[in-house]
Amino acid sequence: MKTSPSQLIAQNVRAEAARHRVSQRVLAHKLGMRQQSLSQRLLGRVSFRAEELEVIAQVFDMPVSALMGERTLTPTP
Repeated sequence: MKTSPSQLIAQNVRAEAARHRVSQRVLAHKLGMRQQSLSQRLLGRVSFRAEELEVIAQVFDMPVSALMGERTLTPTP
């Protein structure tokens, strides 16, 4: 089964949040949404909007494109 673009983005956002140790609660606050709304996006059930991806990219200090593509994440030492 192929991963949808929404699922891929959600997977990348989850991975970056874990790598940066940013909780769903904190990320939801930065996005101006309820944690439940963010959870739906992180599960790939609801697509992230472009504006949301821009905020997430700023939080993680990375380009939006990095959240959108398949890549291998390397852990921070």
